Amino acid sequence: KLKTRINEERGFNTRERRIVLQLFENLLNDNHAKILGTTLDVLDEFLALYRTNLTDWGSTILAKALYLQSMKQTQSNFDRVMRLLDTLHRSFPYDLQLTWCFSILDSRQVNSNSKMKGTLLEYMSCTFEVMDL
Repeated sequence: KLKTRINEERGFNTRERRIVLQLFENLLNDNHAKILGTTLDVLDEFLALYRTNLTDWGSTILAKALYLQSMKQTQSNFDRVMRLLDTLHRSFPYDLQLTWCFSILDSRQVNSNSKMKGTLLEYMSCTFEVMDL
């Protein structure tokens, strides 16, 4: 039902947006591969359609995607996470993405997870490579 609602032209009001974002955050914490896979697919579409209204939520989704990339996943879910990271990378200004990365570092979300630290540094490196410095 959410996927159908996302594809509607009307968009979301503030209350609906808050509910949808909370729903995504909860679903991304689900340990069932099938639920996570479906959530990643729908989230990827959601970001592509509504990215202009999601800059304040970007840090949260980037942190979760990097965390998922650093964890063991089925190959199909790993591919979905990589597609989501690619969508994030293409959808937002690079300087904003780097701000999110520094925010993630400051929040200590990566301190106890060395794999996530590595994925965050890789993401930052890719962002630096494509920036006009």
